[in-house]
Amino acid sequence: MRRFFPVVLAIAIPSSARAFSEDLCVEDGVLRNCYDVDCATGEATAACETQAMAQGAKILQLVGRSMVHTDATYLLAQAAGIDRERAYWIAAYDQATDSNQYVPFGQSGETLVDDPAACGTESGSEWCDWVTAVIDGVGRTSAETGGMFVHYSTPFNERTAAPVDGIDGLHPALDDGRHEPLLVDFRAWALGDGDADVDPMCAAGLTALSDSGDYGTAATCYPGGETLSGTMPILGMGGGYPMRATLGDHVIQTSDGGDFTWTEMEAVEPTWTAEARLGIYLHTLADRISHHVCGDASRVNGPRAATGDFIVTYDDDECEQGIHGLRHAWEVGVSPLYETTPAALDVTYDELVVYAESLGIRSHAAKEEIVAAALEVLEIVGAQERLDAMTALLDAWGEPLPGTGEASDPDPDAGPDRADAGAPADAGVDPPGGSESGCATAPGRPGRAAVALLAVIASLGIGGARRRMR
Repeated sequence: MRRFFPVVLAIAIPSSARAFSEDLCVEDGVLRNCYDVDCATGEATAACETQAMAQGAKILQLVGRSMVHTDATYLLAQAAGIDRERAYWIAAYDQATDSNQYVPFGQSGETLVDDPAACGTESGSEWCDWVTAVIDGVGRTSAETGGMFVHYSTPFNERTAAPVDGIDGLHPALDDGRHEPLLVDFRAWALGDGDADVDPMCAAGLTALSDSGDYGTAATCYPGGETLSGTMPILGMGGGYPMRATLGDHVIQTSDGGDFTWTEMEAVEPTWTAEARLGIYLHTLADRISHHVCGDASRVNGPRAATGDFIVTYDDDECEQGIHGLRHAWEVGVSPLYETTPAALDVTYDELVVYAESLGIRSHAAKEEIVAAALEVLEIVGAQERLDAMTALLDAWGEPLPGTGEASDPDPDAGPDRADAGAPADAGVDPPGGSESGCATAPGRPGRAAVALLAVIASLGIGGARRRMR
């Protein structure tokens, strides 16, 4: 029987939309695992659920990254034949979709950029060329721009008050505009040519009604002004954290001088726009897989006849934040890994190959070999040991991430110009010259009081029946 805890936990809910959450965290100058729970993969107790929830809230106070979204994506991109600069920005924007902005750190967690807001000024770090733009409009804590829906892609079921029968979010259908509009819309936006008249990026992926009768494949976004709204369960007992999006073109950035929609993305990220689009899409795809148990049990309905609005209904039991956090704790740094990790790497590699071939690259590593190698590394329990092993694997297949391994030279004059980015990578990893990604301060993190409260609440969850999770 599931145990429930006081509703006061609601103050910490902006941490809810994590998928393939950070597994590498830097605390007191030491690289460590972000999660350390007592339950084996696939087994859960109420104590472990509250333990994972408390640890998940603390993650937002720490520097860190997901090795699935960042390191593995960077590895797979290079294995697909993509040059190191493009591979880096794809991976960096994959991670920035969670954290609003990606700021690299060193092999042992060393700080490389003290103040991202100083990038572009004389006091900016020499590593600023590797910092992404802020993309908080798609961030996991963005409850008003539709950012949270990017992380919780939920199947569309028109006006049927039940989940889609037979839907399989562990292996999502990327051509199913009827039931997976967010994935289908974002995929066309990322892998198309970015033409505003053909491949829009729509809030929640909802396009106008297409000729095929779906809301995921039209050439324009849903008319605009209508909303998608819902509530993310906290404790599986009703109530939760409100989520809302005004439909139309998706907002990419809200924190740096006003809102920028996807059509204005060049103003946000002028140099690596194509790679940023792909990184955002790959993150959305991996999150659909990571959250598939929750997503498959939930639904989006609409449009309402009177208002044109849409409603998302999340399943109380499968989406509540205790089991949500515990599933993430099983995705990296444990053996065996949860089922979502191999599924996500598999389809991520497929999509990177599609992108590589759009660049004219026809030589790719065997998927089974590179995915197996990545999974073996991701199973390593120790955070430092896992990063060291990933750096060695990257060195064997391409180039390590900036700041790690031999890639520790931040000299911006050493990197190639953007025009050379399609050329095969040569020895050494240096920052790309002339990057104008810019740095802006990401939105504030949740207060220490919320984190402290979660730690106290976690202590209440001792005991509870063990159950097997699918």
